[in-house]
Amino acid sequence: RASRRSTPAKHLPDAALLSDDDDDDSDPSDFRETLGGVTAMDGKPGHISDSLEAHIKSRSGNWFSRLWHKHFNRKDYYNKAFRRSDYESDYMALVPLSDPRLNKRWPLWLNVLLVALITSLTVFSAVFFFVQRQVEVNQGEIMTTTSKIHLNQTHDFHGTYTLDLRIDIPVHNQNYFPATVSGSIGIFLFNYKGGEMVLDHEAVPSRTTKTFTLMANASHFDSSVTTTIISRCTILKPNKLQFVLRGSFTTEVLFYSRQTTLINTYTIVDCKVADLFLKNPQREEDVQPVHSTQSSIQLPPI
Repeated sequence: RASRRSTPAKHLPDAALLSDDDDDDSDPSDFRETLGGVTAMDGKPGHISDSLEAHIKSRSGNWFSRLWHKHFNRKDYYNKAFRRSDYESDYMALVPLSDPRLNKRWPLWLNVLLVALITSLTVFSAVFFFVQRQVEVNQGEIMTTTSKIHLNQTHDFHGTYTLDLRIDIPVHNQNYFPATVSGSIGIFLFNYKGGEMVLDHEAVPSRTTKTFTLMANASHFDSSVTTTIISRCTILKPNKLQFVLRGSFTTEVLFYSRQTTLINTYTIVDCKVADLFLKNPQREEDVQPVHSTQSSIQLPPI
């Protein structure tokens, strides 16, 4: 069976074979001519040498050039003409094990895909954790109870009183970072203000709901309102007081713009005093909580 392996040097004249010394090939073109073969007539390189030159050129240069030849110059890049010749050279090159070409390299498209995936994941995570979420103070959840009531009155419904209210304010922080809340709520009866409670840069942990419990003294009304309160808490049924809560809270998270929530709701508290004409008119009673069911008003961020 005839071997398909050929040696270009066998086609040269005997004199050329005798005078040719492989160790004296100082010109790279001599090696390429020997590898590609020469014609017997004109001595020009054959088609194998041309294919080799095109193959080397298509795989040289930067990555963009190699990528362009791989997809748009497939004939030279994959060297089909050179492969069809089924040519084998008698030359052998020793490559050291440290040569980077011996290491298995990932294809370029896989590297680009990994970079795109990592970049997309990083952007998605940053947007997910750093996007501003609401810090809500829902006025419908504010609970108001009578902590203590103390009357010191005469028979004509004049006198003084002390009314302490306990107010629970839940604050919902939906962000992944702590928030601070500041603000105040005034306690009104009709158009008269009788007390106030203040939150001053209180911290709310991330992804939690924190309830602030404040004590407010609603006893700073003028004499006309004081008489009305004493009469309602003694002889006028059902011995309840309806206060209006007005104010606002401002919340802050990181470097985002502040969010302001307006509070404008009411609450009904029990102030029942059993006996009107007691020799010792001072009396303290604990009462059950009655809270508002008004809906919240949330302002957009400013």
